This record gives sequence, structure tokens and C-alpha cells, in this order.
Amino acid sequence: MTVYLIMLAISLFFASCAGRLRGMQEYRRNFRVCAVLSFLPFFIVSAIRFEVGTDWSIYDRYFYAINEGTDQFKERIFNLLNKAVYVFSSDSQLFFAVTAALSLIFVFLAIYKHSVYIPFSILLFFVSTIYFNSLNQMRQGLAMGIFLFAFRYIEKRDWKKYFLWILIGAGIHLSALLFLPLYFIYGWKAELKKHLILFGAILVFMPVLKVVLIKVVSLTPYAWYFESLFKQNDFLLAGFLISFLILVLHEYYNNVSDSEEDTSYSFMVNMQWLSTVVLLCTGFIPQVSRISSAFEVIALLSVPKMVLREKNRNRRIVVYCIVTLLFVVRLIYYVYICGFFHVIPYKTFFSR
Repeated sequence: MTVYLIMLAISLFFASCAGRLRGMQEYRRNFRVCAVLSFLPFFIVSAIRFEVGTDWSIYDRYFYAINEGTDQFKERIFNLLNKAVYVFSSDSQLFFAVTAALSLIFVFLAIYKHSVYIPFSILLFFVSTIYFNSLNQMRQGLAMGIFLFAFRYIEKRDWKKYFLWILIGAGIHLSALLFLPLYFIYGWKAELKKHLILFGAILVFMPVLKVVLIKVVSLTPYAWYFESLFKQNDFLLAGFLISFLILVLHEYYNNVSDSEEDTSYSFMVNMQWLSTVVLLCTGFIPQVSRISSAFEVIALLSVPKMVLREKNRNRRIVVYCIVTLLFVVRLIYYVYICGFFHVIPYKTFFSR
């Protein structure tokens, strides 16, 4: 973990510098340099890794299989990306570097475009495990980065550009299609009463929903999960509790804060609610936590917004600490106790 912490510290240092220069026209060049320097530590660590990430070996094998014509993914754009990289090098290490660059570029562009507190968003990218997940589920990580980047077009109500980016994301990982309907819920006010009623209804009808959802998933290409080593019957309690607490904070500052009405923040609260509700299905739908993670990516932008809705400086510091601690607890639980992602020990290709 030492390598990751050094990476984070360097990135946060330059992100803090960029944050101070943000909006100053005379320092625009310095701002861009600091932004790039905050990106590079994450990129370098991701690019030179070797056998780091649960699915690393799968992507390594597919890189050669795709270019030998013996196997391929369902998503054509991702297959084309493999082939394009192969033109320059038959070593899969370049492919991992290119994929890492694309995934991180989209995330950092979104953060620098939308975040109200850049360093905190980068910290959340790390402690929320979204970064570590991108080292594992590379295709979905890239698709999530594309959504975060394309969020600007939801705000601008530019459906053509938004749908185009999401379809590109779907060509990398089909889970990106989950983001298409989100365009239409933008503008829906996040209301605590409605969320509580819906949440209660889901709990009451869960036995029926369980049967229906299992039947629906069994009719999709993902039915094989039920007979695979990914099958699990354990409810992801720790993940749900932490997600629920984060949601509670979102709801509180959406209803109690005296901040002006913020359509974007309301949209983000709705996404956080969706992310939390999906986790209720972790006990009977294998890998459904991946859908929750897809919705949770908005936390990189929503949590800084949420914290800044607290006008009292001392309480705001407390909220910063609470949120960070919750994510750190989950990171430790996922990475060290459960062994998710397989990102430690960290190794580089120099050790091959």
C-alpha cells in the first residue's frame, strides 16, 4: 500500500496547487501544469503495474487472443482498442498503459471540470476504491470514467453528445447502458419522503422482487454468473451500511441546508440512492455490486458539493472527516480483509 499512498500524496499536492490557481487567467498555464502533474502519479502506478488486479490475467490473455483471432470480448470498441495497441507493440504492457491513461483522463477531466473541491475529489477517487476497481474491472472502469466525463452533457441537456459518449462506453463495457436512462431523471427533485417510501416498499416486496430479478438476470448474457465462482449468497453488509450512511448525509444536506436549489446536486442524491438500493440485492444476484459501483462514481462530485453545503466551518471539517473515515474503513475492509481487487502486493513489469 506504500506505493499507492505515495502516489496519492504527490497527486494531492499538485491538485491543491491547481485548486489555488483555478479561475486565475494569468496563471492558466500553471494551473494546467499542476493538473497534469496531479494526474501523472496515478497514471504511472497504473501503467507499470504487473499482475495487479483480479482480472489482470484475463485482459492479458485476451490481448493476445483478440489479435490472434482466437477469442474476443462482446464489446467491439474494446476489441478495436486492443488491435490498435497491437499495431505498435505485441507486448500487453502497452495495452495496460493505454487503458489506464484513457480511464484516468476521463476521470480527471470530469473532476477538474465539475468538482467544487478538486483535491477532495481525487482523495475520494482513491479511498472510495473506485481507483482500485479500475485496476481490476478495466472495461467497466473506463466506461464509468466516460460517464463521469459525459455528465457535463446531462447538465447542458445535450442528449446527442451524451448518448454518443454513453454508446461509446457501451462499446467498451455493456454496463454503460445503465447510464442512458439517467439523462431523463435529471431535473427530478430528490425528496426524502419519496426515497423513504420507495425504500420501504422495496424492503416489503423484496421476496417477490428477488424471484423476478433472478428470473430477469437468468434471461440475460450474465446468467452464467449463477453457476460460476462469482456466485455468492452473502449480503454485502459492510458495503451497504457505509453506502447508506453516505446517503443519509446526502439526504440531510439536501433537505436541511439553506443552500440554493441545485438541480445537479439533486440528481447526484438520486444516483447515490440508486447505488445504495442496488446493494440490497447483493445476497442473491452475483456481481450486482458492480451496478452499485457504476452509480456510486458520482460521489467523486457529489460528496464535495454536499460538504460545502455545510456553512459552519467547524462542522464542515467534521463532515469531511466523517466521510473520509467511512470510505477509509470500507477501503481497509475490501482491500485487506476481503482481498477484493487483488491490488496488493504491488508489482511492476520490471519484476518480470
